[in-house]
Amino acid sequence: MKASGQSGQKRVQIIFNSRSVRKSRFVNPGRLCVKSGEEVIFEAKNTTTTIWIPNAEELFENGEKHLIFDIENGDKSKTFKVEKDLERGKEYPYAVYCENSDDFAEGNTSPRMIIE
Repeated sequence: MKASGQSGQKRVQIIFNSRSVRKSRFVNPGRLCVKSGEEVIFEAKNTTTTIWIPNAEELFENGEKHLIFDIENGDKSKTFKVEKDLERGKEYPYAVYCENSDDFAEGNTSPRMIIE
C-alpha cells in the first residue's frame, strides 16, 4: 500500500478514534513498502504516540540500534531516510504506543516496513 507524501517520501499516520466503540487506534498503512533512498515521516492524529523501531540502524541512514521517539498529538516526526542497498522483501516490524488509549496501535497486521 502506498502512503501519501511527496515523491520519494512516505507518510505513516497513527490515528486514534475515540468515537468508535472500541476506541480504535491504528497505523495507516499497516504495511508500508519503501525503497532504498526514500524518506519516511510518522504523523500522530488524536493521540500522543511513542514509536519503537528495533534494528533501525539497518533500515535508516544514521539510525540507532533501537530507535524510540515520541510524537505529540497533531505533530510529525523528523524525516528518516531509508538506507541504500537493502535486501528486497526484508521486513522491519515496529511498535506504536498510543497514550490516549494506553495501548498499542495496529495495522492490518502488526505494523512493518517492507523493502521493495
